[in-house]
Amino acid sequence: MDETPTLPPVPAAFAGRYHRLLYPGWTGWIDRSLHSTASRPWLERPRDLLEQSAVRWFKRGRNLLAEVRWPEEGGTERSGTGVSPVSSHERDAHATLESGTGVSPVFLHERDAHATAHPTVVLKEFGSLGFAGLVRNAIRPPRAVRAWDRAFALIERGFNTSRPLWLLLPVGKAVGAPSYLAVETAPPHARLREVLGQIRKGANEVDLGGGRRLEADAFLAILARYVRAMHDAGVWHRDFSGGNLLIPHTWRAAESQDENVRSARDSWVLIDVNRARLTSAPDGVRPGHRIQDLERISLPADRREAFYAAYALGNAALEAAQSLYLRRARLYRRLRETHNPALRLWRKIFTYWIRV
Repeated sequence: MDETPTLPPVPAAFAGRYHRLLYPGWTGWIDRSLHSTASRPWLERPRDLLEQSAVRWFKRGRNLLAEVRWPEEGGTERSGTGVSPVSSHERDAHATLESGTGVSPVFLHERDAHATAHPTVVLKEFGSLGFAGLVRNAIRPPRAVRAWDRAFALIERGFNTSRPLWLLLPVGKAVGAPSYLAVETAPPHARLREVLGQIRKGANEVDLGGGRRLEADAFLAILARYVRAMHDAGVWHRDFSGGNLLIPHTWRAAESQDENVRSARDSWVLIDVNRARLTSAPDGVRPGHRIQDLERISLPADRREAFYAAYALGNAALEAAQSLYLRRARLYRRLRETHNPALRLWRKIFTYWIRV
C-alpha cells in the first residue's frame, strides 16, 4: 500500500491560501491563516484539539464532531489553562439533537461572548478504519477527502458551503488511523427544519430569526427555486434534510425571484455534503435523483403541489414527474415518522442504497 496518500488538489481560486503539511505520520493542507508555531503541536496530535476544556460537542460516536478553539500565538488552549469552559447545560443543549437520522448538526448554535477571544472551527474526526474501510479507501478516496472535494466543488458551482480549512490524513504506519477535517463556522442562522416546522403547524408567515419574517408561500417558492438551481448545476445532495441547510440571519428576501435565488446561493449555507454526487450533464441531475432530494423536504401535504410547481417552473420533463414526487414524499414521511424498528431500517436502506 502506498504510504503517502494522494492529497486532493486545492482549487486554483484558493491556491495561495493553503500550506502543505507533512509531519511524521501525517500529511494534509491547512489554511495559512491557521498555520503558526503555536498550532504545530496540535497538528501533530490532532486528538488534543478535541480534549480542550471549551469544546462544543455535536456528535460523539465512531466519528467525532465538535466546535473547537484554534490555538493562536501566545495562546493557551489546553484543558485547565484558563480557557472558559462550556457549561454542561450548554453542551447538552447542542448535543441533544436527532440521532440516527443522518443529520450532522454542524453549526447549530450562536457563538457566545467569550468565543470571540479565539478563532473557532468545526472539526470532524473520521474514526479509525478496519480492514473493510482500508479496502474501500483503496477503491475510492477517504471520507475526509470526499468531504473536502465536495465542498470546493459546491463553491466552484456557485453555492455557499462552509469552506474547508484543514485536512489531515494518516500516512505510513499510521494508515487506518483517524483522519481530520476542519471547516469554517457558520454565522447565526435559522435551520430549514425550524422554518418548515412553523409551516407544518399552519403558520402563514415564518420567523427566519434576526427580526425577519416572510410569507410562508414566498419562502417555499424561494426554496424551490434554490433547490432547482442546485440540481441544474449538477449537484445531487443525497442528504437534503432540514438540518443541512442554514439560513443566516443576515439574509433578506428581495422583490425579484431571480434576485432571491442569487442571494440564497450566496448566503444560505449547505452542509453535510460528503455524500453529494456531481454531474456535468447539460440537463443537470436526472429527474429520479432530483426527487430523492425533494422528498426529504418535510412539507405538509397541502403545500407539496404548489412547491413542486415552483420547482418544475414549466419544465415538461419535471412536470411529468410530479406524481412520482408526491407519492415518494408521502412514503418518505411515513417511514420517517414510524416507530417500527424494521421500517426504520428499511427507510435507511431505501434511502441510501436501493435508489442510488
